[in-house]
Amino acid sequence: MLLDKFVIFDLDGTIIKENSAWEMLHKHFKVDPSIVEKNKELYEKKIIDVDRWIEMDIKLWKNPHKKTIEDVLKKYTLIEGIKEFVEYLKKRGFILGIVSSGIDILAEKVADELGIDICYSNSLIFDEKGFLIGGKGNVDLLRKKEIAKNLSEKFKIPLKNFIIIGYTGYDMIDGVGIKIALNPKEKLDADYT
Repeated sequence: MLLDKFVIFDLDGTIIKENSAWEMLHKHFKVDPSIVEKNKELYEKKIIDVDRWIEMDIKLWKNPHKKTIEDVLKKYTLIEGIKEFVEYLKKRGFILGIVSSGIDILAEKVADELGIDICYSNSLIFDEKGFLIGGKGNVDLLRKKEIAKNLSEKFKIPLKNFIIIGYTGYDMIDGVGIKIALNPKEKLDADYT
């Protein structure tokens, strides 16, 4: 029976133990963390948009092949109990989705593994030979609420019937029914921690 409830999960640091698919790749490609932090600051100050931020970050990897990226991103660990929790919610009729500012390759793999049908994340773009040539910012870290509103309209479920589960302030969307902070690294505006 459908309960007219929607659960939005963040991915990195929430469903998987790793805090960021981007960090996984930056570490693998030995990117200088100070450059990554400068790029993030430009984005957070709204000097650049999410597409430009992605473009600047992926240029630091020097056009790797898709297989290399897949190999790095397949080394994730699900948090303990997440499979059972997702099954519990599905059996009770909740609609489940992942909304992640992470990377599609990882988000879609995890969504498939857990049987979560709705997945929004940022895309990497590859040429016909499989080399990375760009990216698309489908999930703007600062605008996750817009995706929640779109899902609310699409499924005709009021935003107050949404539950959001994440671990950063970016995940704690105003207007949803319940905000759950899972293993937050800072104090968040959440209903439950």
